[in-house]
Amino acid sequence: MKRRRLSALLTLMTASACGRLESIPTDPVHTPETWLASQPWVEFTVASRRILVVQPSTTLIVFALSILGLAIGARLLRDRRGQLSRFWWGAGLVLWGVGGLLAGTSYEAFSYAIKCEGRATCAWTSWWEVVYLVLTVWSVNAMMIGEAHACAGRRWLPVIGFGASVGALVCTLVVLVGALVPIRFLVSFELLVLVAAPCILVCIGLRALR
Repeated sequence: MKRRRLSALLTLMTASACGRLESIPTDPVHTPETWLASQPWVEFTVASRRILVVQPSTTLIVFALSILGLAIGARLLRDRRGQLSRFWWGAGLVLWGVGGLLAGTSYEAFSYAIKCEGRATCAWTSWWEVVYLVLTVWSVNAMMIGEAHACAGRRWLPVIGFGASVGALVCTLVVLVGALVPIRFLVSFELLVLVAAPCILVCIGLRALR
C-alpha cells in the first residue's frame, strides 16, 4: 500500500511538474500553424501516422556532430592510456553528444510534436531541453577537469576539480528549480552560456599557459 501511494505521489508530482514547464509560452506566442509557417519542415507518413520534421538540414548537422562527439568520446574512454585527461575529455564528449541528440530532437527535428501538436499555443521549452542543459553543463565541466589534468599543476588541479564539481551540482539544482517553478531564464540557453563561458575560458587559459 505504501509503495502504491509513493508511486501515485511521484506520478502526480511528475505530471504537475511537466505541466508547469510546458506552461511557459513562446515569445511571441505561436500556434501550431504559425510555428510551422515560421520555419522549414518536411512531412513523412510512417505506419499511417503523420510525422513532421522541422528544420531538416539543421537537424542532420546537429545529429551528425552529436554522433561524432559520441564516437570520439567513446574512443577516448576505451583508449585512456592511463591518462585521466583522456578519461574526463571522453566523458565530457559523450555527455555532449547525448545532449546534442536531445537538443536536435526538441529544438529542431520533432519540436512540433513535442511543443505544439494538440495544443492551442506552443510551449517554449520541454524536458528534453532541460536534460540537454544539465548534460551540457556536466559535459563542459568534465572537459575542464580533463584540461586541468593535462595542463594544470598539482596546486591548481584540486581547486579546478572542486570548482567544476560544485559548479555542476549548483547549476543542476538551479535548472531543476527553473523547470519546476517554472522560471524562464533558469531553463534558457542564455543561462547555459553564462555557466559554460567561465569553463571555456579556464580551458583556454590553461592551454595558453602550458
